[in-house]
Amino acid sequence: MKHMIALAALALASAAHAQAPAAQELPTFQETATILVDRAVSGDVTAYITLQTTSGQQILVPPETAALLSQDPRVLSAVLTNKEGCGVLGVSEGACILVNTRRMPSDAGISGIRDAARASADPIVEKLNEAFRTDARFHSVYVHTEDGFGELLGTSGSVSGRGVVSAVYTMRAESTSFMYERLTSMLLDERIRSAGGFYDAARTMSFLDGSYAAVSMIKRDSGMLYQAQVAASYPGAAAESRVDPLEYAGVDVIYRSRYFEGGSYPLSSSFHVFVPSPEPVSASAESPLLPAVRVDGDVLPAGVSSAGWVVDDSDPRRLAAHYLFGQKGSVSGDDLVLYVSGAGGRDEPRQEAGLLVPGVIAAACAGAALFYLKGYRSKK
Repeated sequence: MKHMIALAALALASAAHAQAPAAQELPTFQETATILVDRAVSGDVTAYITLQTTSGQQILVPPETAALLSQDPRVLSAVLTNKEGCGVLGVSEGACILVNTRRMPSDAGISGIRDAARASADPIVEKLNEAFRTDARFHSVYVHTEDGFGELLGTSGSVSGRGVVSAVYTMRAESTSFMYERLTSMLLDERIRSAGGFYDAARTMSFLDGSYAAVSMIKRDSGMLYQAQVAASYPGAAAESRVDPLEYAGVDVIYRSRYFEGGSYPLSSSFHVFVPSPEPVSASAESPLLPAVRVDGDVLPAGVSSAGWVVDDSDPRRLAAHYLFGQKGSVSGDDLVLYVSGAGGRDEPRQEAGLLVPGVIAAACAGAALFYLKGYRSKK
C-alpha cells in the first residue's frame, strides 16, 4: 500500500537518528492502531491494528528465514496477506506472499529485473511456505514506477515507490478471521495472545466485511521488525468530518494489553490518525489536546503522563494526530473522536490508489509508535 508506506517513511525518518530508549520505557513489543483518512489519493478510510516487535522471541519467525532477508542487500520486506488481488495489478484473486526488493543499476532490462528479484525472493518464499504452512507459487514481478503519494508527503520513496520491485507469489485465500487465528497461534508468544488488548480488538476486526490480514517482516538498519496486522477499509469515507477510530476498528472499547502490567510503558499502546489532503485541514477533539514541543522541526508531546491527543498540523496537508493513553487502561465512547475540518478531498480516486503493496504499510504503524520517542527523550 503505497500511501501508507510513504507515511511509514515519513514517521520513521523523524525517529531514525534517535537513541534507543531505556528498557523500562519501551519494551520490544508494541500494539498500535492507525486510521488513514486518505483525502489525497483514494478517498477511503482504512483502519489498521498492528502487533509488532523487534524480537524474534515474541513473533516466532524462524531465525533462518529472518537471516535470508537481513543478509540480502536487495530485500526490503516480505509480506503474507489475504487482501483481494494482493493489491498488485494483474492479480485478480487469492492470497499472496510478496517479497519487495530494490532495483539495482546492474539489472539489465525487464528480464534482468525479474530474474534478480526472483533470485532473492525464491529462497525466502520457500522458507515462508514452510513456516506458515502455505503453498505460494510464483505469479509475476511488479516494478513500481510511480511515487506520487510519496511526493505529496515529501518522503524519499526509499521504503517503496519508484525503484522497488515486488516479486508476487499467489496461493489459496483464507478468510481473515481464520488466517488471523491460525497465524497468530503459530507466531505470537502465548503471553501476548492471552493478554487481550489490541490482540483481541484485531480479532474482532477480522470478522468485518472487507477486512484483511497481513504478516510482515520489514528490514531496518537496526534489525528486523515483525508484524501481525488486521485492516478494514471504508470506501469513500474520507470526506466525513467526524473520525471515530473505534467505530472504524469495529469495537466499542479498546484495552491496553495486560502484557504491560507491572511496568511503566506509556508508549507501547497507541492510536494514530493520518490525514493526507490536497487542501489544508485541521483537527479538534473530544479529548484534551495535550501540550506539545517542537524539536528539530517536529511537533512532539511535552510529556506522556496525561491522556489526550498531540496534533501535528505544521504542514496543513499532512495532518497527523497521536493519542496518548497516559494512565488509562482503556478508551471508549468519544475518547478518540476527532473532527477534521477542510474540504472533503478528491471526487475521483487517482489510478495509483489501486497500486498498493499490502503489509509493508504496516511500517506506518511502527513509525507512528516511534513518533513519541524523540519527544519523550527530550524531556528526560
